[in-house]
Amino acid sequence: MKHEVKVGTLCNNNCVFCLNDRRDIDVPFLDIQSRIETARDLGVNSIDLTGGEPSLRKDFLRMVSLVKANNMGLCVHTNGRSFSYAGMCDRITELGKHAFLVSLHAHNEGLNRKLTQVEGGFRQTVEGIRNLLARGHFVYVNVVINRLNARFLPEIAEHHAGLGVHSVQLSWVRPAGKAAQDIKGLIPMYSEYSENLEKAICILKEKGTNVFVISVPPCVMEGTVDAVCNPYEDSIVIRDGREIDATGSFNDEHKMKLASCRACRFSPSCGGFFRLYAGEYGTSEFRPVKITSSEGCKGPGQDSAHP
Repeated sequence: MKHEVKVGTLCNNNCVFCLNDRRDIDVPFLDIQSRIETARDLGVNSIDLTGGEPSLRKDFLRMVSLVKANNMGLCVHTNGRSFSYAGMCDRITELGKHAFLVSLHAHNEGLNRKLTQVEGGFRQTVEGIRNLLARGHFVYVNVVINRLNARFLPEIAEHHAGLGVHSVQLSWVRPAGKAAQDIKGLIPMYSEYSENLEKAICILKEKGTNVFVISVPPCVMEGTVDAVCNPYEDSIVIRDGREIDATGSFNDEHKMKLASCRACRFSPSCGGFFRLYAGEYGTSEFRPVKITSSEGCKGPGQDSAHP
């Protein structure tokens, strides 16, 4: 069981689709300590430190030490730039081996600059990934799929597989934060780029890289629905000292389903689709999948999983 602890919104990137509307929130260390200890008392065995960019905090390594002192696993959500510095990598490695979810939404400097609005960030993130891998950490990469990078998904998959990371997470952009302010400019329809998404999935599988797809309803996929996953599985939120299922809480607040979804064979595991997305694009893309077929990267002539 895992729990996300948000440490603030300070970040050295300025992603055009960022979930955070503000970038100046700094959660006091004692509050972070309390959240970690409460999670421990509830039986949580792994903490995800999220931001913003957690590694920018002066007490970042103190947080890492606190998690490890409470005998919990650790995953740092990061853009990886701080770990382009060998000294930072050495210091965090002295505290143990950890997991890192590194955001890298592009395959070159030019596209990365458009998405993050910073110069030189692509090189730093790639170097950070390599430094962490060289020290034996578990590194997986998150790609937020949006209108600026969706047509490059196969190229991004090729690049990321070449880094030697343990897995790649392909996450359709969420209509929240900055993206909610420009839905048509940043959030593509699933049907526009589902083919590119499936090509990327197949490339990663062929290269031996684990791949997970997030925030994409299975019914809009063709032959790769096996890659769709729930990022909140075995995760809890904590309110008033009580644990609440993270999946149910998130889906109830942000997502919806159609009455016809009850007939879909994926209904038990599918969280539905975002209400704001449906408000902008409608629901014609979402159809119940009623037949059973083998999923996976389709070869020429294979039938779709759709009825």
